[in-house]
Formats: sequence, structure tokens, C-alpha cells
Amino acid sequence: MNLTKSLSHNFIRLFFLLGLLIFCSNQVVQAQRAAKITLGSGTTYYNGDLTDGFLNNLYRPTISVGVSYYLNSYFSVRAEVNQGWIGAADSLVTDAVRSQRDLHFRSPLTDFSVQMVIDLLPDETISKGWGRTNHFTPYAFVGIGGFAFRPRALFQGTYYDLQSLGTEGQFLIGSDIRPYSRFQINIPFGGGIEYRLSKHWGFQL
Repeated sequence: MNLTKSLSHNFIRLFFLLGLLIFCSNQVVQAQRAAKITLGSGTTYYNGDLTDGFLNNLYRPTISVGVSYYLNSYFSVRAEVNQGWIGAADSLVTDAVRSQRDLHFRSPLTDFSVQMVIDLLPDETISKGWGRTNHFTPYAFVGIGGFAFRPRALFQGTYYDLQSLGTEGQFLIGSDIRPYSRFQINIPFGGGIEYRLSKHWGFQL
């Protein structure tokens, strides 16, 4: 836990230092810089104690909305919110013992992050407004964020919050296991491609 906190704190310092360096080195540009709004969708998948290999029926949907602001033709800052869901159940596996155990859960996942994005093939006209009508670029991103979740399970027709029940033995006499937090820090990173179809529309993968 202390190592995780230390890594998170060091990453936050590095992230904001990177942002400060970009702001300081950014050249003065003509007219306004460009901003964009993104809407997205995807999937989540649970892999853990309640899975038995790869199961197609554990996919759940996600939706997202983000706002990006271009610092220059290479770098932009993006704030993004994702809403997803995960779930799993022993009833979906083939093991007879696991089926009799009959554990299950479902949970929403709400994620917010701030990311630094770099376009590897920058549009040099982006600093003068909306940029070129058509433009293709690979991009990479890294950031810092957090997500909240609320695991629940159905019992006799009612859904109960699992965290408050101490399902990992947190509230047993003599137990030194502390209840887990329903909010955690994450470090989003990755890459993709973007293609601008017009001055106002495009898509990312």
C-alpha cells in the first residue's frame, strides 16, 4: 500500500512537471487554439475469482465524454469521464463446486481522468483555429485519474452492498483486514489513431 501511494505521488509530480514544461516551452501562436469534444463507447471485462477462463457473456458496455484543449500542434490536455459496468457469477462457470458456491456481483464503474495527449503527426494549422479539413495522426496519451465502484449482490430479491458486509473477513473478531475503499487511483495510458473527416467531425480508435 505504501509503495502504491509512493508511486502514485511520484507519477502525479511527474505529470504536472511535464505539463508545466509544455506550457513554458509553448510558442506564442496566432489567433485562438482549438478545442474538441469527444463521445465514445466501448466494453469492460471482468477477470478474477469468479471467472473460469474466457467468457463472452462477461462483457459490459461503457460510454465516455471528453474535452480536449490544444496547447500547440503536438500536445493537448484532455479531461474525460467514463461510465461502465462489470459483473460476474459462479453460475456461469462449468465447475460444479463453483456453481454450488453461487457467488456473484455487479458494479458500476465511474472514472475521471486528466491526460496529456501527443499527436505523432501534428497538424501545424491547429493553432490557428480548427485546423485542416482532413488530417490523420497516430496519438499517445498518459494521465492520472480515479474511479469509483459499488459492488452489489442479489439475495432474496434485494441487492446488498458488499463492501459494508466485509465479504473478505474485514469485520470478523481478530481480523486485521481493513475495509477496502470504493475509490481508487488509476493511471490511464495508451494510444490510437485519429482521422478528421471535416472541420467539425472525426473519429478515434
